[in-house]
Amino acid sequence: MILGLFGILLSLALLITLAYRGMTIIIAAPLCALVAMLFSGAPVLVNYTDTFMPALADFIGQYFPLFLTGAIFGKLMTVSGYATDLAASITRWVGPKRAMLATVLTTALLTYGGISVFVVVFVMFPLARELFRQAGIPRRLIPGAIAHGMLTFTMTALPGSPQVQNIIPGQAFETNTFAAPGVGILGGTVIFILGMLWLEGRKRRLLAAGETFWDPTAAERKVDAAEARAQSDGPGAAAVGSAAPARSTQSTQPAAQPDAGQQPALRPPNHLVPFIPILMVFAINFGCTVLVFPAMDWGHLDDYETSLGERSGVWAVLCAMLGAILSILMLNLRNLRRLRGADPSGPGNRRLLSLTCWFAGVRRRR
Repeated sequence: MILGLFGILLSLALLITLAYRGMTIIIAAPLCALVAMLFSGAPVLVNYTDTFMPALADFIGQYFPLFLTGAIFGKLMTVSGYATDLAASITRWVGPKRAMLATVLTTALLTYGGISVFVVVFVMFPLARELFRQAGIPRRLIPGAIAHGMLTFTMTALPGSPQVQNIIPGQAFETNTFAAPGVGILGGTVIFILGMLWLEGRKRRLLAAGETFWDPTAAERKVDAAEARAQSDGPGAAAVGSAAPARSTQSTQPAAQPDAGQQPALRPPNHLVPFIPILMVFAINFGCTVLVFPAMDWGHLDDYETSLGERSGVWAVLCAMLGAILSILMLNLRNLRRLRGADPSGPGNRRLLSLTCWFAGVRRRR
């Protein structure tokens, strides 16, 4: 019993370490599961093929549509410019000096709006970096601000959160995503306040110590020192030695301006339009959960050995994400070709956006 518990803790620690080191979860998860099985004393082969793999396949089968729609929704929010305008609107409301609060609120809004937490960080980092630069806040606090907005009160506490971490417990207890709203709102408020107090306290201490946005972080200094040692110890050190300190001073320089020929992001007519897809997620999720699904006849679910309580959370969120994606496409009917051609981070994203716009009936002219 104790050895098996130790194996579980060891496999979790190993999973966190491998993920932090950049190993893909497709490889890390089976390896860590194997470690847990070895310490449990159970037959390894039968548990691996008859327990772990069926559970993995079932998880992917249930939640892959949510991950896919969340990724498409996040990419459309980015290339349409709506994520940027959300950050600009919130910054205008709370004040430019409160970049920390603006970052947390924007991240929370995107997370609660349905963008997967695995995608939100990539959407928010460039926005948070610009907000922190304008406010002069040390950039080492950017990960903490983004994590507070997406991994705490909006991911699991607030009622109706469309994140898979809020849906999975509902599958087991046969509840919807709006279960226990009073406890969720109270807990989410406490988490938000305590997290903001910690972030603001850290900001005041760092600013009092004289740290600015352009000061390199400890991790960057460590990387710079390692690169400098590698260059000094390796062959041709004399030729490249003068280039070693260049990287450490690079972070103290202002960010380069965007290329003049770069196409700007699509702009909404006003600051209210970017909130429409977020509201669509909440409205459709709430409507399906409270009104639509309970009024429908689900007698045929007995043939599939399931029930509405087990599936309503996934189905409601999936309908909400599809409705939000459709709303972005409808709001940009005249710009669908530019949405399809937008490629800020690689050909894979272009294919994803092209597939989405293809379903909307738009074809690229040959």
